[in-house]
Amino acid sequence: MRKTPTDLFTCLYTLSAFVFLLCTGSAAADRISDFPVTLPLLFLSGVLTLYGQFRALKRQTSLFYISFAFCFLFFACAPLVQIGTAADPVFDMDFVPLTVACQVLLFTSVGLLFQHRLEKKRVLPSVIPVLNKSPKQHYLLLSLAIVGAGTLAVILFHDVLFSSRVDFSTFMETASGNPALALITQTFLQAFPFYAAAIGLRGALTENKKIWVFLFILLFGAASILNNPMIRPRYELAGLVFFFADYVLRGRMSIRLIALLMVLGVGFAPILNIFREVGPTRDSLWPQGFYDQTFLSYDYDAFETACYAVLSVAQNGIRWGANWLGAAFFFVPHTWWTEKPTQTAFVVYDTMSRYRFVGTHNLSTPLMAEGYVAFGFVGVILTTLLYWFALARLSLASLRKEDSFKRLAAAVLAGLIFILLRGSLIVALSAVAGGLVVGGIAWGILRMGGGSRKLQQGPIKTLS
Repeated sequence: MRKTPTDLFTCLYTLSAFVFLLCTGSAAADRISDFPVTLPLLFLSGVLTLYGQFRALKRQTSLFYISFAFCFLFFACAPLVQIGTAADPVFDMDFVPLTVACQVLLFTSVGLLFQHRLEKKRVLPSVIPVLNKSPKQHYLLLSLAIVGAGTLAVILFHDVLFSSRVDFSTFMETASGNPALALITQTFLQAFPFYAAAIGLRGALTENKKIWVFLFILLFGAASILNNPMIRPRYELAGLVFFFADYVLRGRMSIRLIALLMVLGVGFAPILNIFREVGPTRDSLWPQGFYDQTFLSYDYDAFETACYAVLSVAQNGIRWGANWLGAAFFFVPHTWWTEKPTQTAFVVYDTMSRYRFVGTHNLSTPLMAEGYVAFGFVGVILTTLLYWFALARLSLASLRKEDSFKRLAAAVLAGLIFILLRGSLIVALSAVAGGLVVGGIAWGILRMGGGSRKLQQGPIKTLS
C-alpha cells in the first residue's frame, strides 16, 4: 500500500482532539466505580473514532471523517460528560447505558474495518479519469433557474425570512396546509438555489469561465442569505456548508475546511442558540463549564435517546421493522395511510416522559437506535453493516468518476451525515432524498442537451 505522509494539520488536529477526549473523560472520572465497564467502553470508542478521523484526514475521505467525527462527539465525548454529571436517570439503570455503549463500540469497529477496506481499493490520484473535452454547459439556464427559485422564495417568505425558526415553520405549515408540502416547498425554494449555485460554481471553476465564476459567486451569496441561521436549524446549515466544501473545493483543502468547521461548530454551538427559541432546559443540573454547556444541551442527546430506545424495547418489545417501513415511505402522508407506523422519536418520547422532563419533541433517534427498536441487536448489526457498506461503495464510486452524479451524491450525503446518524430515520431519509432530488435537478440542468464528457483514461488501478 502506498504510504501517505501525515501533514502538520492532521497531527495537530488529532493531538488536540485526544486532549479534548481526555478532558471530557475527566468529567466522568469520579463515577468510574459506578460504571466500571460502560465508561471504559465509551472512552475506547472515542479513541477508535479519533483514529478513524486521523485515517480519513490522511486519505481525504470526507464521508468517513464526518461519520467518525459524529461518533466521537455524540457517542464518546457527550455521554462521558452526561454520565459524569448524572444528567439523566436512565444512566442509573446499569444495563441500559452498557447496552448502548456496546452498540457504539460495534458501530465504530465495523466502520474502521470498512475504512481499511476502502483504503486498499482506493483509486490512485494519478489514474483518475482525465478530462479531455468539455461539453456545452448550460450556465445561463442554471442561473435563470436559481434566480427564479430565489425570487419566488423572497416573494413568499419575505415576512418571515429573518424572523425566527418557529415563525418560519408556522408560516410554512399554515401557508401550505400540509407539513409534507411545506417541506417540499422549502426544499425547492431554499435548498435548490444553494445546491445549484455551488454546482454551477464548480463547473465554471473547472472550465475556467471567469465571468461565470464571478456570477455564480454572487448567486451563491444570495442563496446563502435565503438559508440564514435565523430560520435554518444548525444541522441543516452545517449540511449545506459541508456539501459546498466537499463538492466545490475538493481534495485536501475541502477536508481540512470541514475539520476546521467541525471544531468551530463545537466551540460556538452555545452562541448559536441566539437564533432559536429555547424552551425550559436542564439548567439546574448544569455547572457553568464549557463542556457542560455544550454536551448537556438537547443538541447532543443522541446517546440519551438511544438509552431510552433500549428501555422502550425492554418494556414494550421490538417493533419488527415497523419504524423502517414508515421511514421508507416517508413521502406518504398520514391522510392517505391512516395506519402509518409512528416514528421512533415519538415512541422514545413516550418512554422518556415517564422518567424525566423532556422539554422538546425534536428528539434524535440515532441509526443504531432505529435498528435496535426494529429488531434488537440483529437490527443494530444490519443497520451498521448497511451504513458502512453504502458509505464505502459511494466513496469509491465518487473517486472513480470525479464529474459524475455519484460524486455529487457523495457530497450531498457528506452534508447530511449528521442528520442521518442522529435521526430520526424518517426525517433523515426525507432530507437525503430532498438533497439528492434538488441537487440532481441542478446537475441535470447544467448538462441538459450537452452530451456526456469524453474521458481519456486507462484501466482503473487500485491500491493493494
